[in-house]
Amino acid sequence: MFTAPATWPLAYSSGRRTSTTTSPERTIAYAVATSISSAVVTLGHLPRSHLVPLCRHVPRPERTSPAERAAGGVFGRSQRKTTNRLRWNIEMITSVIDFESRRWHRRCLASHRDHPARPSELGYAAGQRSFSGSPGCREGSAIQDMSVTPGSADQPLSRFPAHGLPAGELRDRLRAKSSGDVDWRSGRIWSLVYSTASEHDDVVHEAYQQFASENLLGPTAFPSLATMEKEVVWMLLDLLGADPGTAGGTMTSGGTESIVLAVKAYRDRARVQRPEITAPEMVVPVTAHPAFLKAADLLGVRAVPVPVDHTYGADPAAFAAAMSRSTILGCASAPCFPYGVVDPVEELADIAARRDVGLHIDATIGGFALPFVRELGYQVPAFDFSVPGVTSIAADMHKYGYGPKGSSTILYRDRGLRRYQFAAYTDWPGGILASPTLLGTRPGGAIAGAWAAIVYEGREGYRRIFSTVMQATQRLRDGIASIPQLNVIGDPPMSVLAVGSDEVDMMTVADRLETRKWRIDRQRDPDSIHLIVNPTHVPVIDEFVDDLRWATHDAPPAGSADNGATLYGVTSRLEAGADVEVAVLDQLESRYDS
Repeated sequence: MFTAPATWPLAYSSGRRTSTTTSPERTIAYAVATSISSAVVTLGHLPRSHLVPLCRHVPRPERTSPAERAAGGVFGRSQRKTTNRLRWNIEMITSVIDFESRRWHRRCLASHRDHPARPSELGYAAGQRSFSGSPGCREGSAIQDMSVTPGSADQPLSRFPAHGLPAGELRDRLRAKSSGDVDWRSGRIWSLVYSTASEHDDVVHEAYQQFASENLLGPTAFPSLATMEKEVVWMLLDLLGADPGTAGGTMTSGGTESIVLAVKAYRDRARVQRPEITAPEMVVPVTAHPAFLKAADLLGVRAVPVPVDHTYGADPAAFAAAMSRSTILGCASAPCFPYGVVDPVEELADIAARRDVGLHIDATIGGFALPFVRELGYQVPAFDFSVPGVTSIAADMHKYGYGPKGSSTILYRDRGLRRYQFAAYTDWPGGILASPTLLGTRPGGAIAGAWAAIVYEGREGYRRIFSTVMQATQRLRDGIASIPQLNVIGDPPMSVLAVGSDEVDMMTVADRLETRKWRIDRQRDPDSIHLIVNPTHVPVIDEFVDDLRWATHDAPPAGSADNGATLYGVTSRLEAGADVEVAVLDQLESRYDS
């Protein structure tokens, strides 16, 4: 049986030795704290010397004399004092638990990032959120509130540091922070990163660094950036079949901004040219990127969904039926992200043109690839400005253009439509503000890097890159075809594809692949895994096909597993039956708050 010491230890007396006799509640608290701290020290998580400074941040419980205890009962002067003492001691214990749990979780993620049993991003965040919300474990506990400095190697920086770090140590810290990130250079990730695995990447990075501080908010201050932006736009218009005499566009920070700006341009044009429309609508295939839905929410435009047909492209008949007198815009994808299938742009453009409605093409992932894939002799459906009814196109530089992150373009057949994208504010005391895009500050590095990527490669260089990409894609598709249970969904013309099955559960297949250290994106409707091929995948195609065959063997039947919803850009999935929207918003909150 545990026996409390006759005097309270130094660690729990704020540095002053005392001979006061311990009360029963102290005995209980001290027993629990000693057990926990001993276990922590034994496991090697917390040096014994840390216990004193940690515990000094917990308010010291009041001591009681024998006379006071006799007057107030077994537990001291009053029940209120007893409750306070218990609460203080419990807070000390839970603070230690909280502190050590978080350190342990971070160390596990850092040291076991490649272990098959690695917790998912969502699972880790949910676990942290659950622990932090448990009784007695407060985000602002005494230990959490300790002053954090850059020298605290394994603590998050929740406070502004009092002192800086030397440059060398800072670089070491950055390397340490990235140690838990996926190694995309190994080719074991099939999304998020686009790299040529060549000198091209170095050239782009150097151009970005050279203009990292410049800002195109001031084009007269940095005319070089204004010139490079115009040249990037002109080169993209040429690549996509526009008339250079009448077409125009701008660079943006990414596909989402390009899409939002396009919707704004069509909405604002309709306000001027079709003022009778008070509740504007746009017709959007269900496979279109959710950026259209974000634009609809932001700009007050109703998105009318259109289903896909057996080809997994937008159904032209449903597209026509969705048009109304309030339609200001039709949308299509080249290709759609989920399946890599190009919508029937020629048919949709004809339908839109007969109703005097513009058609916007989301070619954020394919706008740079499809022209070169076509030049290499592959069959590519018409999708660009060569199609008469196409009125605008979004094309990312930072995907298959292999430019730096934060570089995209929005392009218009008619410069007059581009004017509605712009904004001007003339009555501001700070002066007249004219803004071509959503962003005010426009980073020079992204513009210079995009320009450098195109000028460095030229048509010949990009054909060479996409020859490599398409050969790797064909090897991958041949390997998938050799696995009887699997199939490629639809008929994707380029290097974006989804793999599904009518026979085996694809979520189980994805789970098994991750035990072989592949990062797999999951999709629904139908269940599938999503693959985007880049030059980094060339050395690992055969290994992936072998692992895919292994993962498929003896997998449970399709639809048999209790699968939940999947998250775009995240390999984890939500529990079946969960309120998906609430769970996703919770996950976003936990990313910033836990």
